[in-house]
Amino acid sequence: MFAGCCGRGTWCGVTGDLRAWVWLVAWNGDGGGRARPGEGGQRARLSKKQQANLKLEQSILKSLDDDNVVQLYEIMKTEKHIYLIMEFCGGGDLHKFIKDRGSLPEAVAIHCLREIAAGLRVLQDRNLIHRDLKPQNLLIGAPVGPNGMPSLKLADFGLARYIEEEDLAATLCGSPTYMAPEVLSGKPYSAKADLWSVGAIFFEMLTGMPPFVASNHIELLRKMQRAPPPIPRAAKISSTSRYLIQSCLLIVNPAKRISFDEFFTHPYVTYKGPIALGAAGVEHFILRQRFEIGRHQLLGRPCIAAHPQCGNPAKHDPHFRVTI
Repeated sequence: MFAGCCGRGTWCGVTGDLRAWVWLVAWNGDGGGRARPGEGGQRARLSKKQQANLKLEQSILKSLDDDNVVQLYEIMKTEKHIYLIMEFCGGGDLHKFIKDRGSLPEAVAIHCLREIAAGLRVLQDRNLIHRDLKPQNLLIGAPVGPNGMPSLKLADFGLARYIEEEDLAATLCGSPTYMAPEVLSGKPYSAKADLWSVGAIFFEMLTGMPPFVASNHIELLRKMQRAPPPIPRAAKISSTSRYLIQSCLLIVNPAKRISFDEFFTHPYVTYKGPIALGAAGVEHFILRQRFEIGRHQLLGRPCIAAHPQCGNPAKHDPHFRVTI
């Protein structure tokens, strides 16, 4: 039963004049009678390419059953319309969450980064690239943990595609502000383009603004190519977070950008305990020196989780701390 329209926007990121209507739907299939939003598109106005894109999006959403990915519960079709009955995320999106607060405390931003990583791991396991990661496409569900941290869910898979690790895509798509420079410049790109977007989102969570702002694509690309972005002096950001943004994620050359395996094993992502918001807003992650030294010797690069002063865990105790 449709209760009423609660919003509208461009459908699934597909170009053209097709619009989507978002409705509150009384879902009785699970016995809970909970209200969830749905997306509806007019079938008569869909081109063959748009129909194929919609079918692919539906197929992708059906395959992604995870707490950090928005769920597709049912597809309802009429003679003129298609309705996607989606999971209802009453907290809005990350863009509004940041805007309402100016910026996020570092502990909250790291928690959100961990939530994004959990969703990306699901995509990586299925050889999927999202291609439109941005705060507006990260929906907020029910709070999690004793501190009531926001749970994030990846949404809007209209541009998502299957891509093997060794393959490259070439379609220019996504949101320019969060788009990787190789995508913006029209070069072939891999799933690592999503990691650039993660870096841009993490930067915005910590500072309240995107890392690069410009009036047109050419100017934006020029600023990106002069990366890393400067971090405002007023931003209270630890050296570990600065390093992750400036030396790992927002790297222009995708070959030198952090890999998914490295990102998924970063201490911000691997730490599973609750993030404590103490008086100083400081949290310590304890990492084993043997693990980090061995991994980074193998990779032949500095340890991103090392002591923030010297970057060398070998100079410290068998267990060392990373302060955020």
